[in-house]
Amino acid sequence: MGCLKPFSTSSYDGPSFTVKEFVKCVKERIQNMGISGLTLSSCSSYDEPSTNKNPDPKNYKVKRAWEKNGVSVLLVNYPDSENYEGNKILVFEGSVDDILKQGVLDPHFSENGKFFSPFARFEPTDRGWQMAMTLANEFKRRIWPKSNIGWTS
Repeated sequence: MGCLKPFSTSSYDGPSFTVKEFVKCVKERIQNMGISGLTLSSCSSYDEPSTNKNPDPKNYKVKRAWEKNGVSVLLVNYPDSENYEGNKILVFEGSVDDILKQGVLDPHFSENGKFFSPFARFEPTDRGWQMAMTLANEFKRRIWPKSNIGWTS
């Protein structure tokens, strides 16, 4: 399987790699398989300046929003995005008002603390909306430690 191995965890003592290394590996495998037209361009505009911002984080419309206990779920339409007619369900820590005050809304994950960034995304369907709301309800009941992979009570 080459470079596609699981991320390092306490139960796996094989080689670990960064997300960038993983994306590079996947791109190479796609190219080697002769698959054309696929791209893995999902870097956040908050992290890296890019000329190819898809979708444009300044061109969006919030179609639906729900907030509880400091966790917000938004259904956002990006008219210049091609998949799912531009609709995306995003889950954030923070209020809807605070998230929208920043003026830009990049749907990609980012560790940049200057902007609100989603910590989860779901398919833009009724099922995806229900899953996002379930996650948001559970999020404040449990603690997600940054140093571990997994939920703790």
